Amino acid sequence: MAGGWHEDPLGRYAQRYHDGEGWTSFVSNAEGVTEDDPLGTQPSPPGTPKAPPVQDAPDDGALPGSPWARLGGALIDGLVVGVPALIVALVVFDTDLDLATTDGDLPDIPLSVLFFVSGVFALYETLMVGRFGRTVGKMAVGLTIVTRNDIALPTYGVAASRALAYAVLYSIPIVGIIALIAMAIMIFADPLRQTPHDKIAGTVVARTKTLPAPTTPG
Repeated sequence: MAGGWHEDPLGRYAQRYHDGEGWTSFVSNAEGVTEDDPLGTQPSPPGTPKAPPVQDAPDDGALPGSPWARLGGALIDGLVVGVPALIVALVVFDTDLDLATTDGDLPDIPLSVLFFVSGVFALYETLMVGRFGRTVGKMAVGLTIVTRNDIALPTYGVAASRALAYAVLYSIPIVGIIALIAMAIMIFADPLRQTPHDKIAGTVVARTKTLPAPTTPG
């Protein structure tokens, strides 16, 4: 079955989200409001009236968030954290970054600067996602990171694994290029739009306004 919103096979809601491999806990009622209804309970008895299907449901459903919103959030985070971190790194490591190369190639960025900026980003992501479920950029574009299985705000451990996966995958030469290509494909092709670091951490980037109130881990 193709990933997307389909009639709820359990008959409890109008639609349930299928990720291309199996039914998820993401459900939608007749008004298009999404909720969390974990699988594992018995279907409704035969003859139980079903809610009418959601009309004009968006192609990508209420979950997950738009790839373009994620890109916008990433750009905002880059301006808020990435640029200042780069400036600090250039000062700390006494490095001149020559952007005007004569051979047309991209400027060489010292590994010390690259790792410093990646580390700052990883710390920023861990603290913000672990505390709020979103970074400043994601707040601005209306996105929240939740766990894949129970739609709860990530713990600091989950946030750290996601941030470290992001920092490591995309900062290693060659590997980073492959990871970026994979991310660009998966953010559009994956049913839940999980990128490599989402897969590793078990997270989904969802539209904040359509989520049931996520539970904060104790």
